[in-house]
Amino acid sequence: KPGFAHLGGHTDFGSCTLLVADRPGLQIVKDGEWCAPPLVKGGVYVNCGDLMRMWSNDAFTSAVHRVRMPTGSHDGRASIAFFSSDYINRSPEYKEPLIVPVPELLVEGATSKYKPEKWS
Repeated sequence: KPGFAHLGGHTDFGSCTLLVADRPGLQIVKDGEWCAPPLVKGGVYVNCGDLMRMWSNDAFTSAVHRVRMPTGSHDGRASIAFFSSDYINRSPEYKEPLIVPVPELLVEGATSKYKPEKWS
């Protein structure tokens, strides 16, 4: 339905999302307002997720985004997303590591903005 938010505002929880779309519809928050990033034919949107934000101690941000059909658009929209969620493993033998910023990404003298935690 045109103008309807098919997927409300959110961030992705993994490390990285790749998105290929054939028409506009993706919107991001920029300066407190919803806007559409440019659609490049054959291009791929790359979105850092919450895990990347934590690993990088906020050097990379997890963008708030949503999917909305443009007003006046009555054709369909197709998109393909790949979600990288690196720490999901339900094997009983798997010892899940704590998520902490990567030391090499910390600015000298900086401390972690996040408490160590498990992803699951």
